[in-house]
Amino acid sequence: MPKISEFYGIVEDYTIKVQFDDQKEFVFDIEPYLYGEVFEPLRKKSTFRQVKIDKELGTIVWPTGADFCPDFLYQKMEEKKSGTYNYNMNTPKEEVCLKEKRRKYERAKRKS
Repeated sequence: MPKISEFYGIVEDYTIKVQFDDQKEFVFDIEPYLYGEVFEPLRKKSTFRQVKIDKELGTIVWPTGADFCPDFLYQKMEEKKSGTYNYNMNTPKEEVCLKEKRRKYERAKRKS
């Protein structure tokens, strides 16, 4: 599973630049995905700007508890690169991981 290894910062209003552990870099506009109970608070720019990398989880996180699954971000990078970029998500639960869910997965992985 790909992980984000570097967070270069916010390059525009809701656009971030990251690097994955395979050294691929991605500039990603997150705004189309900021809906629903977890992500709606990030529409407030002062809240969005609090984004940081969580090296343990290998993704970007906010103090509100929101995060994006690195698999989802990697998929969007590959879609953009191949020209098949799609702003749609199946559902937030299917493609966007919450921090708590991600931590449970990592703990279970370490135990096995």
